[in-house]
Amino acid sequence: MKLRSSYLLGAALGAFALGCGSGAPTSADCFDRLAGQAQHRFLAGETYSLPTAKPGASCGGAWTLSSGPAANANQVVVAADGAARFSPVVPGAYTFKSGAVTETLTVVDAAEAPFHNLNYYPAQSLARVGDELWVADALTPQVTRLDRTTLAPLGQIAAGAWPVAVAWRPAAPFAVVAQRGSDTLGLVDVAAKRLVDAVWVGDEPSNVVLAADGHQAFVALATEGRVAVVDLDKRARIASIDVGPDPVGLALSPDGKLLAVASHRSGQSSRYPYGTDPVSEQRDVTLIDTATLAVVRTIAEVGTTLGDLLWAPDGARLYVAGLSNDTEAPLGKATSKSFVQEVVALDPKTGQRLAAADLSRQTTSSGNAVSLRGLALAGGALWVTAEGSNLTLRLDPGTLAELSRVTTGGRPRAILADGPTVYVHGPQGFQVTSLDAQTGNPVAVQKGIAPDPRPEPVARGQAYFTGAGRSYGATWSCNSCHADGLTDTLVWKAGPVADWATVRPLVWLEGTNPLGWAGYLSSVRNYAYTVSANVGIRPTTAEAEGLWAYIASLMPPPAATGNTARDGALSPQGQRGKALFDGKAACAGCHGGPLTTNRLQLDPGISPGVTQVPPLVGVYRYGVWLKHGQARTLDAAVKAAADYAKVTLAAGELADVTEYVRELTGRDFFLLSSAPADRDAEVAADAAVTLTFSAPVFDDPQNLAHLRLLDAKGQAVPTSVTAKGRLVTLTPAQPLTPGAAYAVAGDAALESFDERRAEPVSFGFKVAGAPSLKLDGDYLWTVKAPFLDVTAGKFDPIKTVDVVVAVHVTSSATGGTLHLDYTQGLSLDLPVVIDGAKLVTPPLPMPFGPTAFTDTTGIQGALVDDDHDGVGDHVTGTMTMQGPGFVLAGVAFTLARPPPAGTCTEGATGMPLVTVTHDPMGHALIDWGTDPVLAAYVTDPQATLPLGPGKVTGGATYWAVQTSSFPTGFAGPLTYGVVPMGAMDTTVASGGATPAPPLVAGQCYKVSVVTTKFDTGAVVLKW
Repeated sequence: MKLRSSYLLGAALGAFALGCGSGAPTSADCFDRLAGQAQHRFLAGETYSLPTAKPGASCGGAWTLSSGPAANANQVVVAADGAARFSPVVPGAYTFKSGAVTETLTVVDAAEAPFHNLNYYPAQSLARVGDELWVADALTPQVTRLDRTTLAPLGQIAAGAWPVAVAWRPAAPFAVVAQRGSDTLGLVDVAAKRLVDAVWVGDEPSNVVLAADGHQAFVALATEGRVAVVDLDKRARIASIDVGPDPVGLALSPDGKLLAVASHRSGQSSRYPYGTDPVSEQRDVTLIDTATLAVVRTIAEVGTTLGDLLWAPDGARLYVAGLSNDTEAPLGKATSKSFVQEVVALDPKTGQRLAAADLSRQTTSSGNAVSLRGLALAGGALWVTAEGSNLTLRLDPGTLAELSRVTTGGRPRAILADGPTVYVHGPQGFQVTSLDAQTGNPVAVQKGIAPDPRPEPVARGQAYFTGAGRSYGATWSCNSCHADGLTDTLVWKAGPVADWATVRPLVWLEGTNPLGWAGYLSSVRNYAYTVSANVGIRPTTAEAEGLWAYIASLMPPPAATGNTARDGALSPQGQRGKALFDGKAACAGCHGGPLTTNRLQLDPGISPGVTQVPPLVGVYRYGVWLKHGQARTLDAAVKAAADYAKVTLAAGELADVTEYVRELTGRDFFLLSSAPADRDAEVAADAAVTLTFSAPVFDDPQNLAHLRLLDAKGQAVPTSVTAKGRLVTLTPAQPLTPGAAYAVAGDAALESFDERRAEPVSFGFKVAGAPSLKLDGDYLWTVKAPFLDVTAGKFDPIKTVDVVVAVHVTSSATGGTLHLDYTQGLSLDLPVVIDGAKLVTPPLPMPFGPTAFTDTTGIQGALVDDDHDGVGDHVTGTMTMQGPGFVLAGVAFTLARPPPAGTCTEGATGMPLVTVTHDPMGHALIDWGTDPVLAAYVTDPQATLPLGPGKVTGGATYWAVQTSSFPTGFAGPLTYGVVPMGAMDTTVASGGATPAPPLVAGQCYKVSVVTTKFDTGAVVLKW
């Protein structure tokens, strides 16, 4: 957590002044912020900045540490500019003095802080330090020390927030740690094994390497597009170098004279189908002269997402691991090269490719290798980690042919060659694996080297998000497009129709729904259930819920950046820009409030087609802007918005507004979302109220007492209030009154864990009326889904396909719990409310193809009790289906009791028309006309078919065949039990047996086919 910003906001936390003696100047006269203020929850490992004397102030003096815990050995450090700082690593109370002024600080163990997901991924997180192996743990603020032979843990070193890289050389005065969540470079005393100081280097230090003499550090600044140069003897940043967007990969040449820098999310010049940008704008790799700090060469179009760089020992080759993309290739075909996981060898003098290998497709490959990250040379081989595949590969350094591969778990990123051993760090599993450099065989594995601060579902979801897809998506992952939760900057066609757009970053999804460029996803939960088709996966419940937890946890950057004041406050230019943003520029009409979005859809907007107003917090780090990536700089994006709003701004005013947008960060503490939401009118009387905030809430009862549930008269309702991380739950002592109105109120005294004060909370809702019917037992949700014409790229509302989902309802006093069984291990449990006789569900994801799901507005309608037993038997109505590029209103649905067992309602449904006849030998002959089909099934009537090739569920399968070369189909007619040319028998996969059993006279069967157009035709008959 980047906590320092909240502590340095000064008077906003209610600071008070201490006198410097009778009639003497106050603390306010002496310092640029008020001293004497107790800080109660400062984390060990962070660096605390003490107040700086105002220019010309004669009071006070140098800050000294007057008291602290007995185990503390650190002292106040005074920088060259006179600013004082202190890096506590021992929890306890500290007191500092400057003349008669006192500053107090209470330091707590970082393990006490709730997890707050800034989602920073590590870079070179391994280093040999003396005779030990040190690991920057990234997810938890510490460095773990390991025995180099056995990998046994030797201890931990407290560090600043999100330590993503570590480096050391024997001649260096310190080991250094890039502390991305703190904007600092941590300095560690190697002999004492203790962080002693930290130097501010700029925004989001993403990687670090040491100069050959060990006395300078080169630090990549991800969001600034620069490399900072730090003098370790002076403990100060002395220079910075412009290197292009999102630098992460760093590599020092063997002679130490050149520093190579790789742009992580470098993008590409093609924005198909919206044109091509100049290749000159691409700076994938930058070479810097370490003596003069001048850029000597840039290399363009190496790839789109670059993981790491490595020099050959003779300096004649520069290896780059990364990803290249063909965005014109269709995503749904396994043969397309939309994603090429590639290692490239460059000539550093010319930038020309000397060799390149697609590690998933080259002839020597033994399978897919997804998300290439770290590089090393050892044992005569080139080594590369494949994060998404949990692999490390050995390559021939000349030809790049694969020599071998080995499993290295934990989602491996960093790799380090150390003599006869290669070490691999899997940061998500807190795992280190050592490999024999000659054979590639594992030597030792150590898991759980540090405690994992993530909630288990978040950890599970992050592993899923970064893992390789399946089927046609087996050569990429979710993380390939949403690069480290942000965007790969490319334009993609991600849906079934022609709707091209850039990938939106995943930030504050709980508060900015509906989600997607056109606002087609109702919630983060439904996003997780519907998005997996993009990587060829039909998820299990555990995978979908883990993804939901992970992407919901992603937060924007903390307050301070390289442009703001060090404490996160707006710069003077940013303050001028805010006044214009809220006033003359009229930006706040769409981008007002702490979320910076009104969550509305505009048609037309700045970009063609429906566009949801995006949030702007953290937008400065995206890399491209607007729906189709039209703006390649933030300045151009703000100019486009001003032109769209028909606002005339002078050049200086436009620059000021742009600067304010550039300084929009996660500095505010406020209510992000709630359930129920504001003005909800059909809330269950027995439901708790859940509040999700923008940062973890301090869980002290006195703090939580600032939140109250009120009745219509403004009287407090007896309620228990609990907090866990960002989630606060208000549970009424008794069920609420049906039909009554309530409100939730919270005052500005509510504190986050890091001591920020909240924006006031105020919203209301109404409880549903008492139910007049129940809903209980088994039902079938049947949707008349419009047919998708894949060839034409559009839906046919006249032609429909029945989508059937089995539903079980567990009744309650206010409605119940809806269990949707999507089959194949995927289900969803949701609350439902019955208001009188009206059934109301939340929006529901609906299956729509072998892996695809679409969002719907859910089930709302009047329950009908056919047998007058007080339990609803069916409800009918219409809903809206929506997804990327389509909104289909008026789609008919029913929720009804399933037919009794043994019922055989004969007849044909759907298209094409399916017929079953006896051939001269008495065999069943299945025909449907001339359309080629993807699959054919003979099942029980109640069986649920996949929408295309896949598994049958919910009933016995007697025979199933599907195409052997999707999406090419096979022809009919078919003879039951005989596999046709171009197909394969999949009966066993659906729970049946081979050979197909004889059809039994008088038994009821359903015979179905799915065409290559995804038409489904079926006939139910007695044989």
